[in-house]
Amino acid sequence: MNKKKFKLLFTSYYFWPHIGGMETFAQVLAQELAKKDLFISVLTSTPHVGKEQFPYQVIRTINPFNILLVTFNADVILHNHLSIKLCWASALLNKPYGIIIQNWLSFKGIKGIFHKWILKKAKITVGVSQAIVDHLPYKAKTIVIPNLFDDSLFSLPKEENRPKDLLFVGRMVSGKGAIDVLKALMLLKQEKIDLTASFVGYGPEEENLMAFIKANDLEQRVDILGPKTQQEVADLMKNHKILVVPSIYDEPFGIVALEGIASGCVVIGSERGGLKEAIGPCGLTYPNGDVYLLASKIKEVIKNPELFHSLRFHAKEHLKKYTRKTIGENYYNVLQKILFEKSTV
Repeated sequence: MNKKKFKLLFTSYYFWPHIGGMETFAQVLAQELAKKDLFISVLTSTPHVGKEQFPYQVIRTINPFNILLVTFNADVILHNHLSIKLCWASALLNKPYGIIIQNWLSFKGIKGIFHKWILKKAKITVGVSQAIVDHLPYKAKTIVIPNLFDDSLFSLPKEENRPKDLLFVGRMVSGKGAIDVLKALMLLKQEKIDLTASFVGYGPEEENLMAFIKANDLEQRVDILGPKTQQEVADLMKNHKILVVPSIYDEPFGIVALEGIASGCVVIGSERGGLKEAIGPCGLTYPNGDVYLLASKIKEVIKNPELFHSLRFHAKEHLKKYTRKTIGENYYNVLQKILFEKSTV
């Protein structure tokens, strides 16, 4: 007798073709879950015109009636982060659901009341780092499952050749700290250490970066590359020694750090939040916003080949728990647990 496939509704406010860590996570996790014995539909607010490229249904029509309908028809629901717009129907209809918390939530005011209500009614809540779990109100049914990286795309090059020094990959917004990389570059230049830096991403901070580069005569040392595809980012990482993740605010996790480690980079990142969990033993951390210590950490790695290779030595073991297959299996087990609890009620 064939085992009945259950219907999973996977919601993600942002999804392909939108570019970002949460979107990439949603796309890869959906691909992994689609391999299991279930029917998966993705509900998202991200628009797309044209034929979908996925082996599962993607629903982009977001209105209260449609959200109620697809939620009612699902056997189990998994929300990729807590979006009130996409989660309210699950709580209202008392459906069995889990929530992945990808970022910091506010628990103040009316919005905070809704956040607590939705979290309280969830069968299970997943934090992408211990730092995220620690800020949540209901610990009893909360677990940590870290974010995955696409290990089918990010890997070591066949031949080791890294002509470039520093790489930044991320949104060009002030909180990501891209300009701190340039400031560290200038501090090192004063010590006669001339390094190159490449910046991948887009956003309002790009204008400030360009002005800083021009004012400090860094045009020959710095490349502003704009947005790139995942494949292009993977290729760039293979050509750089150090991936810098200089976030000013507390990162909830840091998929880009995993991608850099998998590609053979040493990662230097800010220490608060969940980023240090992603970096693990494969890089160095420094206090958020401290440009002088950032420059010191870069110098430490560049001037010490033994340290560079020792940090890279831990990569294979560290990355085992973040592969798409491992994380996909973890989430499938979560869904099975939710369904089992539903059947025993």
